[in-house]
Amino acid sequence: PAHIRARQATEPAELSESACLQRLAWTEWERLWITETLSGVLLSRPPFTGQLEHREHMEAMAREIAAQRAALTPEALARVAQEYAAAISSAPADWWLRWKYADFLVNTGQDKRAAAAHLREVLNFLPFSVTVNARLALLLCELGEVDEAMRLARTALRLQPGHADALFTLGFAHQLRSEPRQAQRYYLRAIRAQPEQGAAYNNLAAIWASRGRHHRAAKLLRAAVNAMPDEPELRINLAVTLLQLGKRDEALRELQAALRLDPASPQANQLLRHQTLPLPQDN
Repeated sequence: PAHIRARQATEPAELSESACLQRLAWTEWERLWITETLSGVLLSRPPFTGQLEHREHMEAMAREIAAQRAALTPEALARVAQEYAAAISSAPADWWLRWKYADFLVNTGQDKRAAAAHLREVLNFLPFSVTVNARLALLLCELGEVDEAMRLARTALRLQPGHADALFTLGFAHQLRSEPRQAQRYYLRAIRAQPEQGAAYNNLAAIWASRGRHHRAAKLLRAAVNAMPDEPELRINLAVTLLQLGKRDEALRELQAALRLDPASPQANQLLRHQTLPLPQDN
């Protein structure tokens, strides 16, 4: 076609390595994401766990991840944002660049409204994507745009009935609307669809605790901890519920486990100070 020949006439036959990296927005954030995915999703599971020196390899990757995170200073994050913006400016129809930029903005606690704007552009390219509909729905819910969030979540469920994230978002939307019965129903469906839906456990337990059902909340959070033992937030919330039930020793054990997982957890340390509890010691 003529438009392809015209573009070929203006573009270099081969892009340099630096030009390729710029076009792909291969940023420091991307490198961290790849390293964390390799470590947490792939190499931490069979058959890799059976390899010789697997433990040493994982420890080396943990050090690498820590170094990469430390390098993401505010100045570095600003540079990454500029690199994404430049890449999108050069290729505004590249929905993948917009998706990655939105993910960066959300996960670094930056401009969620800008992230939502980019996800809306992605949705224009992929209107029947379950993932895009569900992701944008949750983000809009967090921004308080509940009606549109519910519409998109229902679209995701029409495309894929039982989609856990869409079910969670509908539960969250009803919770924001002060409709606990409807919220409970969707949270329970989300948990059944994906038993490792940690946020659904936390929010449902909060609803039950707010209605005085602390024993039921504690039982739910205990099940969540058993399903996801490496999630410190679940253990912290379980500790709070146990304290409300007067079970101080059990709460201490959960806080100890949470601090082992995340020694710098502000929630766990703040809870200890607020409750004037002694810091748990390792056995």
